[in-house]
Amino acid sequence: MAWRIDVPGLGWSSPIVWGNRVFLTTAVDAQGTEQPEEGFYLGKDRGGRGEHRWLVLAYDLNTGAKLWERQVHQGVPRRTHLKSSYASATPVTDRERVYAWFGEFGLLVALNAADGAQVWSVSEPPRESRENWGFGASPVMHGGRVYLVHDNDEDSYVAAFDASTGKEIWRVKRPPETN
Repeated sequence: MAWRIDVPGLGWSSPIVWGNRVFLTTAVDAQGTEQPEEGFYLGKDRGGRGEHRWLVLAYDLNTGAKLWERQVHQGVPRRTHLKSSYASATPVTDRERVYAWFGEFGLLVALNAADGAQVWSVSEPPRESRENWGFGASPVMHGGRVYLVHDNDEDSYVAAFDASTGKEIWRVKRPPETN
């Protein structure tokens, strides 16, 4: 192991690597991170405990040094299942920008990969998910577009956004059921 770091908060997203940078997302609870529980259980939730900060972070691949940290949202989250997190979707990059989706409050954001400056953002209304499972579908990229699946219990869809501007190119509705 070349290095190890403690990442603030809680996020199930996977880190991604481009060149000499590692990017990841997390959600930091001002009252301290509520640790996951082991085992199988139904009907338990987390959330509503207080103010959270949603972050995108960049680290140096060779040293683990933090290169930048960008807060993209702050607020009190809705409840989610204990086995979920508020930063479950893995970000994606095209080398110039890092794209992160935070389905909990419907935010797709593009940040400059070099310094974390916000390039654009698209906001959607918050949606309910079955049993408070949360939102974990990660955005994907192809041909200068960011594709997003947003499954929820109210208005599910697949959409394509221009990677440079965030402008929605198309949207196709899906059955409104979390799956």
